[in-house]
Amino acid sequence: MAALGKGASDFKPGDAVFGVCVVPAESAYAEKIALNQEIVARKPERFSHVECAAAGLAALTALISVEDTLQLKAGETVLIHGGAGGVAGFGIQLAKHLGARVISTASASNHDYVRGLGADVVIDYRAQDFTRAVSNCDAVFDTVGGDVTARSFAVLRPGGRLASIAGGAQAPASPRADVASHDAAAARIVRWRNGFSERRFQELDAQPQARPLTELQSGYVKAARALREAGLPSGHP
Repeated sequence: MAALGKGASDFKPGDAVFGVCVVPAESAYAEKIALNQEIVARKPERFSHVECAAAGLAALTALISVEDTLQLKAGETVLIHGGAGGVAGFGIQLAKHLGARVISTASASNHDYVRGLGADVVIDYRAQDFTRAVSNCDAVFDTVGGDVTARSFAVLRPGGRLASIAGGAQAPASPRADVASHDAAAARIVRWRNGFSERRFQELDAQPQARPLTELQSGYVKAARALREAGLPSGHP
């Protein structure tokens, strides 16, 4: 934090912070950017700036999808598709933090990684039909889309709910009248520090097993390196 504008009082110059910029004015390549204090959060001490830069949007999407949209509760069972991906990886950790039983899909080579995030059961989507392996779920968090979304309604119990971030601006059509369908992507409103978001991130940081996602960090580092080699500004994650 370099300086505070008029009326800003939540931080002080020198504070280490991170956040999610406002669409479409992201400006993440700028050395400095002016943001409303409501969308800035304190950086957890044990996470680096690169880790927080990688976590920002993915973690926020998972928070809003799992806790706000699905309203997942302790003791429920959730199926999270694409567990090795960025958003789903945070979704797994959050669901376990909330006390849910987590089933996830991933390729066989990623099973150990996804279990390490906290998944209780991991299904190899290339070798198994998840609709035959899973049933009576309370919730589904879909990050894959397409046919996976359409088939996921079959694994829900009556009264279950599905949230997808892969279907565009509208909730996927449910073929069942007894389950709910939500478009979680549309819910990514500017609320990084409003309500639960910063609190949940700090709670997850306090868990010894909490893991910022390696592939997201690696992508940021590789992008910065490529820009430097091309003689272009690399920005500051």
